[in-house]
Parts: sequence; C-alpha cells; structure tokens
Amino acid sequence: MLGAIIWLECRGTYVLLVKCAYKSVSELTKFDFVEPPKSGMVHCNQSGSKLQLQIDIFCNDVCEGVVQWTEDTKGNAGVQGRLNGLVTIRKATADLGV
Repeated sequence: MLGAIIWLECRGTYVLLVKCAYKSVSELTKFDFVEPPKSGMVHCNQSGSKLQLQIDIFCNDVCEGVVQWTEDTKGNAGVQGRLNGLVTIRKATADLGV
C-alpha cells in the first residue's frame, strides 16, 4: 500500500530539508532523485518510506523557498547580522586570498 503523497511547495521544501537534516521525518528514509523525462514529470511520488523527486523541479522549489525565506526574514536583525558574516562574494582573481 502506498503512503500519503507529500506535495512540496517552496516553503514545504525548505521545511522538509530542515526536518531531514535533523532526522525528524520518520516516515521518509530515502529520497530518489530522477532526471527530467522527455515529456511530463515524475515528482513527489511516495512509495513506503521512499520519496521520488524530479531534480529540476526540486531545485527550483529550493530556490523559491530561499527567496521566500529571504523576504520573510529581511526585517529580522539577528538573521541579517548572521547572514552578513556568512558569505563574501569577491571578483574573480588569480589570488584566492585564502
């Protein structure tokens, strides 16, 4: 018997990733990423504890989730302070400065 289908939207994708990172999704133990088919889509199919995700759709969902999270947290000084120290983007040079 098939388990419940989990439909992922951008916010749901982020939540799923966080839960999986902390191992609190007990009913899902395996993720099967598939390349896009020539026609149609193969996404969010669950069989038992395995969830099948089409990689291009999954990546777009994650990107949308990041955009939404950024918008949701732009007024949070604590989050913004941590983000400012997290990543530095520099112009490409031969000297990596590491």
